[in-house]
Amino acid sequence: MSRPNRPTCAAAPALLVAALGALAPSRAAADAEATFTYEHDIVWSTAVRLLRVDLGYEIAEQDRENGYLLFVIRENGREYRGAVEFVRGSGERGLPVVELRVRVTGQPRSTEETILRRLRTKLRDDYGLPPRPPAAPPPPPEQPPAPETSPPAGAAG
Repeated sequence: MSRPNRPTCAAAPALLVAALGALAPSRAAADAEATFTYEHDIVWSTAVRLLRVDLGYEIAEQDRENGYLLFVIRENGREYRGAVEFVRGSGERGLPVVELRVRVTGQPRSTEETILRRLRTKLRDDYGLPPRPPAAPPPPPEQPPAPETSPPAGAAG
């Protein structure tokens, strides 16, 4: 009497590890990023207020000139370290922009995205909609073609 064909269990541990890994919160390789079209000083001070006052996080270190802010999240007896990087730039037609990158170690990417979403909302609530770029200058008027002049009478051609 032969045994029925059954899959071997040699691959079971590897499959279990893969399945559990899929269930665990994953970390994307890149930080959460957003671009804000407000002045740098406005974005900076609003981010500090959001992290410290609204969210209750500890600001561990900040350097406005070099564009970074380090913070600590204390939750359920654990500490998670976070960083916000501020990169100044120039957008459409010279409008100032600030690129933000947020990273929080040991937390899912949704934590970083939530910080950026709340910052965008706070900026809008406190300062209104972001400034719009100035209107593009109108194109120069078309010049009519110059009339063709015929050579003076009697000129040799």
